[in-house]
Amino acid sequence: MKVCLEIVSNGQLETKVLRPGSFLRIGRNEKSDWIVQDDKMSGAHCEINLRFDRLLIKDLKSKNGTYINGIRIEHSDLFVGDQFRIGDTLITIHEHLLDDEAVKVLTFPGGHKKRISQKISLDFTSARLKKSGPL
Repeated sequence: MKVCLEIVSNGQLETKVLRPGSFLRIGRNEKSDWIVQDDKMSGAHCEINLRFDRLLIKDLKSKNGTYINGIRIEHSDLFVGDQFRIGDTLITIHEHLLDDEAVKVLTFPGGHKKRISQKISLDFTSARLKKSGPL
């Protein structure tokens, strides 16, 4: 399984590939795996962890927060179609960038296409909590 993240930062588009067991720490300082020059991002802003059965994001007590689909989070599962913002950087999990196994594992409970088509983004906390656990 592999997950490709589409990243738009400072007007540039790039992708990052994650494999099970990998972490990606994002921030402005040298302790980060991916260093981004974004004035609204903290030195160590957030961490993404791809496990064999889920994709997790954890805010690292950043000043400006981490937002999934417009909702500020401390930690959460990520699903196909989610877009998260850290500073002015947007990262999206597009289905067309995922392999079949990743799509199966990262599909939102109840069907991500229905969730996206109805633009449900304000009240899906309980579904995330059902799958979430310690990071």
